[in-house]
Order: sequence, then structure tokens, then C-alpha cells
Amino acid sequence: MDRPSRITIDGIEYNLLTDEELGELVFIEKLEAQVDDIQAGRIKSIPLEELRNRYDEKIRNKGL
Repeated sequence: MDRPSRITIDGIEYNLLTDEELGELVFIEKLEAQVDDIQAGRIKSIPLEELRNRYDEKIRNKGL
């Protein structure tokens, strides 16, 4: 059975996120919080921990 992606409660429609989607949003929020430092050149790359958290499982699943 497919998992629903939306639910309506009291006439308000909510999006239901998977753990992966929620993790992506947290990652994006962290980058957005650092955008001024990134644009000013004070941060030159994404921290390795963030890359690992985001991509390690995807890389292992693809056998890279």
C-alpha cells in the first residue's frame, strides 16, 4: 500500500514528508543560514559532515 503524501485535518491540507525529505529541508535551511558567509567567501565549501550526512547512503547504495 502506498503511503499518502498529503492529509487534510479540519479543512487544512498538510504535506507528509519522509525522513529523507525532512533531512533535505534541514540541510537546505543550514545552507540558507550560511548564504551571506558563502557569498562573501568566508565559507569556501560545504562542511564534510554535511556532505556525509546527505550523500553517504546514496553513494553506498549506488556502489560508488
